[in-house]
Amino acid sequence: MKMKKKILKSVVLLGVLLGILGDMYFMSSNLKYGTVYASTNREVIVYPKDFLYFFQRNGSAENFEYDTNSFIQTLTPDQPSQSGNVTLKTKVDMSQNFSFTGLINLGNKGMKRGGADGVGFLFHPGNTNIVGTPGGGAGIGGLSGAFGFKLDTYYNNWNDPSFIADPPQFSSGQSFGAFVNGLNGQAKTIAESAKAISEPSSNNFVPFFITYEGQTKTMTITYGNQTWSQDVSPFIVDEKAMSFSIAASTGANTNLQQLKNVQFSYTIAQGEVITNYIDEDGNSISSSSIMNGDLDTNYETNQKEIQGYTFKEVTGSPTKGKYKANDQTINYIYSPNRGDIKVIYTDDTIGQNLSSKELSGRVGQDVNYSTQEDITSYKDMGYELVSDDYPQKGVTFGDVSQEFFVHLRHGKSIVTEQKKINETIHYLYENNTEALPSYVANPLLFSRAVITDNVTGDKIFGEWKAEQENEFNEVKSPDVKGYTPDQKLIEKIGGITAETQDIIKSVIYKRNQGQIIITYIDDTTGKTLDIDELSGLTDDNADYTTLDKISLYEKMGDNLVSNDFPTDGTKFKDNEQYYVVHLSHDVKTVVEEKKVNQTIHYVYKDGSKAVNDFNAKPKLFTRTIIIDKVTGEKTIGKWTAKMGNRFDKIPSPIIKGYKPDKLLIPEVKNITEDTEDIEDTVTYSKNKPGNDTVPPTTPPGNDMVPPITSRGVIIPPVTPSDNLIINNKNNSKKVINWTDLSNDILLPSTGDDQKAQKYLGVLGSLLLGISAILIFMKRKK
Repeated sequence: MKMKKKILKSVVLLGVLLGILGDMYFMSSNLKYGTVYASTNREVIVYPKDFLYFFQRNGSAENFEYDTNSFIQTLTPDQPSQSGNVTLKTKVDMSQNFSFTGLINLGNKGMKRGGADGVGFLFHPGNTNIVGTPGGGAGIGGLSGAFGFKLDTYYNNWNDPSFIADPPQFSSGQSFGAFVNGLNGQAKTIAESAKAISEPSSNNFVPFFITYEGQTKTMTITYGNQTWSQDVSPFIVDEKAMSFSIAASTGANTNLQQLKNVQFSYTIAQGEVITNYIDEDGNSISSSSIMNGDLDTNYETNQKEIQGYTFKEVTGSPTKGKYKANDQTINYIYSPNRGDIKVIYTDDTIGQNLSSKELSGRVGQDVNYSTQEDITSYKDMGYELVSDDYPQKGVTFGDVSQEFFVHLRHGKSIVTEQKKINETIHYLYENNTEALPSYVANPLLFSRAVITDNVTGDKIFGEWKAEQENEFNEVKSPDVKGYTPDQKLIEKIGGITAETQDIIKSVIYKRNQGQIIITYIDDTTGKTLDIDELSGLTDDNADYTTLDKISLYEKMGDNLVSNDFPTDGTKFKDNEQYYVVHLSHDVKTVVEEKKVNQTIHYVYKDGSKAVNDFNAKPKLFTRTIIIDKVTGEKTIGKWTAKMGNRFDKIPSPIIKGYKPDKLLIPEVKNITEDTEDIEDTVTYSKNKPGNDTVPPTTPPGNDMVPPITSRGVIIPPVTPSDNLIINNKNNSKKVINWTDLSNDILLPSTGDDQKAQKYLGVLGSLLLGISAILIFMKRKK
């Protein structure tokens, strides 16, 4: 690697000092037409002054001249719906190292202030002038086989054919950087690589670096002081040459987005010419050839003589010419002769045909073909042979098409992967010099089985398992005379997994000082609210008071329980001093009420009011609610009936000349706080002549005067002019004083004194009975 860098530097220096005429001519003539050639040396360094020789401006970037003084290239102006990019005019050799440096301006505002969309860096195997979709695609989406990196300043929360929604941890609009997988044509942010970055500000240019190692296929991105690293081999696979572009866009949100001082050291990929030998249906009848060469050097392909086929025509690129940055494909097309044989190679693992050999020739001609070579080729690709029904002694073309199958399956490889996790503790003074040699723990070893599909390279990973244990024991900090460590021990670290990063900790030794620790405890929850740690030289006053913090907690709803910190302060001492302030949650108690009402309306048949409504005394239900003033949590008690849970039965009032449709409203029981207000209506209709009835004076179920005598005679209502004198057995006179109730209305009892009402009802019934008997006897006489 070092030798390669030395060679690169030597070649570049030699080119600068000697001014190689060929390269100078190449720069002055060919580059101005938008094509880059490198006929002898593929390793190049693009300096800021050479930017336009190597990069093509497209979209909104084409509207802004490249500033050859400041070396700034604008991709998008601070305007809506802009899309600009620059594309490298040659492909990059991905088997070699390369590095890209420059400055990036993402604009002057983040998403929350109307900023968007960010800058994407694209690698893909297609032609150099192709760029992915803008916006959520970041210039990467929409291209098969693509991958890249993006500095994203706008959160996309939806899926699109060209991209997947951004990771939810950035839904607040926080700008972030991440690698992007676009192999299937849909840009997907690799969530585990995503990191928040600073919001764009003041159109500042921030350093940006890409370094790539061709051997390990590892790409490292640095933006400002942040770094991302990614194994991109799953994206590159077998692709050796890839196109490179830088794209930016805006939507409704906008930003000025620019590049500056771009320097790119890379190896120009060779041009590739693919020669296919196919029949008229596009089936391969002979092995394709792939030729590679430096750009602008000559290539030439040749027609093959293929047994059983006759050459027909050539399509695609010229059969000879010069290598270009983009791949060129030449198709030699042949017409088959009489008789054909088809050998099909099938992948039993995925249930698909891998390829087929279509052979044709004259009937009776021996077929010059063996499956062994192709089987060997597939074995080299990782396949295992299952069966081959192609005759090993050969076959002859016949009048009927013949078909043979070669079945293969994916071979598997199993290896054990290991990982070590280390713990290192540095013992340092405050000036960062070493106080004691570092402590290095015995590494923790993890292993797992990895099953690799030898064809696709897909891996199935087993679970990581600790070889012995998965924790580092606690480590006590050693004593250093005259010094105190900031950590008396490094606590035991458990739950170590294979994904855990190496643990590096530092213990700082400080000259001895006094320490005071004040702990604020919430007695209600038993939790520590806060800990104030004070330190200073022994005998110095501790400039501290608990009053401010206590006042703050009281404003938050706490009550002070106790405070053992001295009211007149304290001084630092050799030994640590501990003080505790206890607080508890203040509470507020409220009583919630619910009332259930009963209303009875008394109306005539025409709806007019007969007497005033009866309103029972409401039934009251209450419950207690205790509110924690700190948390706002509520403790809700049960509902309790304060005035009983029933309404008594209510007799309907007596109105002379009218009778009610309901003699009484029945008792209502089992009333709860959820019971709706109760409302009833009693309707009075005018009595027909001779049909006056004696209304009840007691609730139903008690004795009342029957409307018919024992002989079946209806007793009409009597209105005596004088008081009635009754002779009893003793012939003593009893005088019953009549009271005119014609203009009075008897209101119903509220049910509060049922016993008194019952007695009155019995007495009234008795008097009415006596009156009826006397009248009957008088008429009989």
